[in-house]
Amino acid sequence: MFKSKHLDLFWRFSNLSLSSSSSSSSSSNNRSFSISSSLFFPTTTESQRQPPTTIPPPPKRSSNVFALFVRDCFKRFPSDMPVRERFSRAGQEWRQMTAEQKEHYQKMSTEEFVKYKSAMNEYLGTLNEEEMAQFKKMKKDQIKTKNRQRIKSKLRELNYPKRSVSSYIFYIRDHFKQEYPDGKYPPVKSPEHLQKVKQWSQHWHQLTSEERKPFEEQAEADRKRYFEELEQWKHELAKPENEEKFRQLERLSKKMEVANLSEERAELHTKRQRRVAAKIIKKRLMKKANELKTKKKAKSVAAKKKTASKAKKSTKKTLKKVDEKQS
Repeated sequence: MFKSKHLDLFWRFSNLSLSSSSSSSSSSNNRSFSISSSLFFPTTTESQRQPPTTIPPPPKRSSNVFALFVRDCFKRFPSDMPVRERFSRAGQEWRQMTAEQKEHYQKMSTEEFVKYKSAMNEYLGTLNEEEMAQFKKMKKDQIKTKNRQRIKSKLRELNYPKRSVSSYIFYIRDHFKQEYPDGKYPPVKSPEHLQKVKQWSQHWHQLTSEERKPFEEQAEADRKRYFEELEQWKHELAKPENEEKFRQLERLSKKMEVANLSEERAELHTKRQRRVAAKIIKKRLMKKANELKTKKKAKSVAAKKKTASKAKKSTKKTLKKVDEKQS
């Protein structure tokens, strides 16, 4: 039976909450899921947005061993070779290399890391209190972004259904199709794209309820489609063979929760995690100590039995010799 667990997928395009539970009345390994409408990334208004970072960029992080090898491979491979094929070939070559062949890249990686740490220490030493606060916030935002991307990538691997869109989006799409019938839309966030969206957005707010109705019907149909596909997706994820994928999403979700904590709560969370880790380590050490005591005790008992057995045999031999002499 699966243990009861709760997974909140904090994802930019979804407010999905997956709850896994095991019922005492059923012996089959099933999970029940529910949608939580309150779990989503909080939207940030213009007034709430933080000012842009003004600190100088930090030193570039050093490359790992495999990245250094791939860099050399890209120099050797033909320039017209597709990027995906280059990575595939580099991976194959890396797996066939011996430990001695990889040692060169290991040394390079270590040297780069030492230089990076030295440069980072110098960089941090140049920051004042305000800049240090900005740097910490920047690092925290980077972690959030990375975790969001990992969750999105993982959900994409699991064929997560396409999110439903609002009536406003259907309206904007319709205008793009009318304006560009050949399908050659301007790049997203380009001046032309932003101008068109702004123009149509103003027009949208002037529409009557009757004029909005076709787009609202499209949005409602799309919403039904999304929830139907979502139910099917959750049933697939609930299968025992997808247990590891579920756990991966759960771990990513927990990382997102920690990344979204305030600085004060994050510090409390870290202290709590350290206390839990200390208890686990103490428990393991006590278990090992008890095992050693048990082994020593067992050895001591065995040694005493062996000594007693030898003494008994020695006594018997001595008595036998005494009897032989007397006779």
